[in-house]
Amino acid sequence: MKTNRLIFVIAALIAALNSCKQRDITKDSPLITVTSPLRDQDLMDSTAFNVEAIIEPKNASVIRYYIRILDSERQPVFEKKVDCNCIGEKRVNVKQAVEYDVNQTTNLLLRLSATLDDMTNIQEEVPFKMVDFKK
Repeated sequence: MKTNRLIFVIAALIAALNSCKQRDITKDSPLITVTSPLRDQDLMDSTAFNVEAIIEPKNASVIRYYIRILDSERQPVFEKKVDCNCIGEKRVNVKQAVEYDVNQTTNLLLRLSATLDDMTNIQEEVPFKMVDFKK
């Protein structure tokens, strides 16, 4: 009898803890569309390029988003956090100019993530390449 109660209490605690966790939709979120840079695109390092994306949450609002560009060792070379008061907006347009000079052709990864008002984290990753432009 006591064993059954203990099992019930443990199950209730586990269920309560799981309901408090943030929900994550990590890679390849259908709620984020990156339009620039394109997947596997080669960009010249001689000029700035734009990071452009559209975040379209369903039944939630964006409260902040992060733009990160990571090198091949997953170290950040560019980071920007944007707090957004986008309550009720169906679409958030992201546009950020980035300039990054490389000494040799380098594989990079754009990681765009957003936190929604229901505390869901969504994320999209786009690999691309910076090509060294020798002057």
